[in-house]
Amino acid sequence: MSPLLSLVALLTAAGALSGCSERDTAVIGHSGGPLLAAAYVAEGSPGFGDRFELSRFGTPADVGYALLSGDLDAGFIDPARYEEIERLPGFETLSVVGKITYPFGATLVVREGLSLRLSDLEGKKVGISQPECVLWDTFKADAERLGVDAGSFDLQAMHFDAMIPALEAGVVDAVVLRGALAAVAIKEGHTILYQNWEVEETGNDPSVGDGCCPPTTDQVESILLAHRDNTDALRVLPELLESYQLASQADLRSAVARATGIPTATLEGLPVGRFEVADRGLVEELLGYDDREGEDEN
Repeated sequence: MSPLLSLVALLTAAGALSGCSERDTAVIGHSGGPLLAAAYVAEGSPGFGDRFELSRFGTPADVGYALLSGDLDAGFIDPARYEEIERLPGFETLSVVGKITYPFGATLVVREGLSLRLSDLEGKKVGISQPECVLWDTFKADAERLGVDAGSFDLQAMHFDAMIPALEAGVVDAVVLRGALAAVAIKEGHTILYQNWEVEETGNDPSVGDGCCPPTTDQVESILLAHRDNTDALRVLPELLESYQLASQADLRSAVARATGIPTATLEGLPVGRFEVADRGLVEELLGYDDREGEDEN
């Protein structure tokens, strides 16, 4: 069966399965950004809007709370917030149904308005996750091979989420961040000075990663949760999004550009976020335990 016919079949099934839903459409929460390529392609595709609706929130945490309250049928949350919301009332109604991954890479971004070469960073304030981070180790090794004394940087330790705001506030001159944040930084007017998509572990136990990054080639950037009582959200949505992920790279980037305002030319120099169907085993992989021990499978 062709991908197009598969999508038609899934959408037809969605209509048949959702007859008892209180809402005409299953509402899917997200917080925007360039990683939701498959969802953006879906949003612009015929038939998808008959059964599903994307709803944008300010932050992934907002999406999580809306899921707990029942205002959403499904939603994308930050993996770092999973343990936080699983302790709250309402979480027992949710299941992991998908994930978005992005290549594990190191990127150095320079603040808007600064025209710098790597050698100009000596003595400048540079934000990093922490000194024991494979991204920083990778950048430092590459910089020193080019004759740049990375030891002269005025390092400022901060969480990845704080890096782009720190650039905008002028707190730092540059940051070494995960590649998934690069497009966001560019949209805000900052400049990518360095990228490395072939990051390797640097002496850490490969089973545990290091202090800032898990030991995965493609990093899980978002988890899709769905309410178990909505069959569209629980079963049909993840399969549809995985099908839309099969669109061409050009179509995926165009959809991201339309949804985010990031120029397509900028996105062409970056990888595309990848959606895949997932289940509770993803939690074991990321957090080292099964959050639903003894529970029946979806």
